[in-house]
Amino acid sequence: MDNEEIICFATYEQAAIIAAIFFTRLRLERKLQVYLLAPVAVDTEHQGKGIGQALIRYGLHELKNRSVDIAITYGDPSFYSKVGFEALPESVIRAPLKLTMPQGWLGQSLTQEPIPTINEPVACVKEFNDPVYW
Repeated sequence: MDNEEIICFATYEQAAIIAAIFFTRLRLERKLQVYLLAPVAVDTEHQGKGIGQALIRYGLHELKNRSVDIAITYGDPSFYSKVGFEALPESVIRAPLKLTMPQGWLGQSLTQEPIPTINEPVACVKEFNDPVYW
């Protein structure tokens, strides 16, 4: 699936999906392209084999090819740091809604430039515009 707002990548084994990731566009006034990685899902029988990490690396590579500037995620820092994500203070880029686990707000630049401070509201796709996810 790819409609510029939502981009999906999946891993298959014998025509069955065993892992999937979604990137959704975060909207801001600046002309930066910023995408949120969420969710990441790997079939329980295939977890712990590096499939999720490989799929995330592939997705990030594809975003770079599409000239995306920044990738953000919200999750376990110990997992996402393995694929290049680092702590992202909300003073740099605000989350679309109030975070219940601020230490899980993570980002990485997909360019040669560091992530700039963005002092403006950030909006997510309507599917994630619910406090239950944050």
